[in-house]
Amino acid sequence: MGTVYQQFQAAQGASTQVFAYLDLDEEHTEEYGAKSLPPFSQEIIFDDVCFSYSGSALVLQNIRLKARRGEVIALVGSSGAGKTTLVNLIPRFYELTSGQIRIDGMDIRSVTIRSLREQIAMVAQEISFSTTPSGTISATASPTFRKNASKPPPKLRSPPTSSWSFRRVTTR
Repeated sequence: MGTVYQQFQAAQGASTQVFAYLDLDEEHTEEYGAKSLPPFSQEIIFDDVCFSYSGSALVLQNIRLKARRGEVIALVGSSGAGKTTLVNLIPRFYELTSGQIRIDGMDIRSVTIRSLREQIAMVAQEISFSTTPSGTISATASPTFRKNASKPPPKLRSPPTSSWSFRRVTTR
């Protein structure tokens, strides 16, 4: 009887996830005549970006950020501050409430979702850490990154004071 109850509980949990998935909004559609995004070459610009989930209070307000090719930017802040949400706006997992995100001058809403997402690599937040930093890097990073893993990390500028901040690092 205990096994049946456990199976029932597992099925109930799974069905909750299935119904939550079915309740999700449809993927956003592309503009009529959306163009293919050329290969990334210069910069990504967040210009007065605001975002709210389903019309609720704004989660992100007036974000202005320029990320140039070759720069590494760390978003630093407490849990729930909007760091992941900000990054998830780039592949259009969510639509902006206002403002623009431009890649090499092209508004991401004017390009095909496929051409946009083909140029984006996502790394999960929950990674399995090894017992050593080099072990973690070896297990999760690209061959190019592994080759440079023994080099010291680049220096970060002091972050501005706010609930979360951007840290910009220029790589060579």
